[in-house]
Amino acid sequence: MGGTALRSFFDRLSRCLALAGRSDVAVVECHAVEESGSLTLLTAGTDEALQRAEDVLRDGSDKLLAFPGNPGNASKAYTVYRLLLGSHIAAAAEAIGLAARAGLNTQQVYDIITNAAGSSRAFESRVPSMLEGDWSVKSSSLDACVRHMAPVVSAARAANFSLPLGGAAEQLFISGCSQGYGADHDSGLVRPYLPTTPDLV
Repeated sequence: MGGTALRSFFDRLSRCLALAGRSDVAVVECHAVEESGSLTLLTAGTDEALQRAEDVLRDGSDKLLAFPGNPGNASKAYTVYRLLLGSHIAAAAEAIGLAARAGLNTQQVYDIITNAAGSSRAFESRVPSMLEGDWSVKSSSLDACVRHMAPVVSAARAANFSLPLGGAAEQLFISGCSQGYGADHDSGLVRPYLPTTPDLV
C-alpha cells in the first residue's frame, strides 16, 4: 500500500507489458471505499487508460474519483483518506469521552457539534453508537482500524514525513484492542477513555 512499493510494482508491470508487446493493455489502479452503503472508487492511470475504463468503473460504483497520472496515485490518496478517517474516529471518541467526564448531556453535545464546524462524517456516524452503547460491528472494528492505520504510518515513515496525529490514533486503536475491545465496533474506542465508568456516555 505504501507509495514507494506500489510505484515499484507498477514500474515492473509496465516493463513486463512493454517486453511482451502488449501496448493494448491499459492499467488502471482502483481502491474501493464503502461508507453507509455507498461505494466510492479511487482510481489512477494515464488519461487514455482512465477513459477506456470509465464506463465500467462508473457502472460499478456510486461515485468515481480519478487521479490522472501514474498508477499508484490512487493508493496515495487512499492513504490520506485512511489517515483522516482514523484520526477523526479517535477525535470523536476523545471528545465524547471528555463531554461525559465533564458531566455534560452527551446527546446535546452531539446535536450541537453535528451542526457546527467541529463535526465530521466520522463523528456523525460513530457517536450515536457511543450514546446507545451499541458496539456491534456496522462498518469496521477496532481490529480493522489497527490494520488500516499500520500501512498509513509505514507510508509516512517511508516518505520521511512526521505523522503525530496518525501515530497517536494508531496507538489509541492498539490500546483499545489490548483491553479486549478489538472485535467490537470502532466507536467502542470511547471506553478506554472512561475505564472505570465505560457506560458514562
